[in-house]
Amino acid sequence: MNVLIVEDERSLSHEMEIYLSRQNFNCDVAFNGKSASDKIHANSYDFILLDLGLPDMDGMDLLKESKKQVLKVLL
Repeated sequence: MNVLIVEDERSLSHEMEIYLSRQNFNCDVAFNGKSASDKIHANSYDFILLDLGLPDMDGMDLLKESKKQVLKVLL
């Protein structure tokens, strides 16, 4: 399964990546909303672990944007 970890606290994102990788998940990491948005548009993820308090964007706004992208792909 492909996972995107969106977390600006680097040590926490690293710990999540280590744990999930050991469970055989393929992980990508983004440290801000812009990077996460780029990755979401370029890749397919089975799930996204999303921090709501990102430095450059509200996580809920990123979620709304991502949902619109998924709907465009499905239509």
